[in-house]
Amino acid sequence: MTPYPVEIPVYSNVLLPDCSPMPKIIHAEQANLSNRESRGAVDRSLIMKFTIQPRGSVTDPIVVASDPPNVDDGFDAPAMEAIVLFKFAPVAAPCRGKLKMTFKIREES
Repeated sequence: MTPYPVEIPVYSNVLLPDCSPMPKIIHAEQANLSNRESRGAVDRSLIMKFTIQPRGSVTDPIVVASDPPNVDDGFDAPAMEAIVLFKFAPVAAPCRGKLKMTFKIREES
């Protein structure tokens, strides 16, 4: 008996290779932060991983790192909603993409 599962999903994120090189972004969306409560000036970065499908669409986004770390300040969900609306140049097969989103919010004077 083998320790491995009998069936392995073809598009399991664990098995997909990283996109190398990263395909060109054809269309990008801004994260909608209108529902986020105002909390003053913010400098925030998120690193996201996601699947790029052959036609360039995005699925399966996750936030893998953030700066500052371990802060729940309302950026993760809008960033994931925005990344699935991105469009990349077509790829030969599904692959894992990685992108850094940076938010700089300044208080109005």
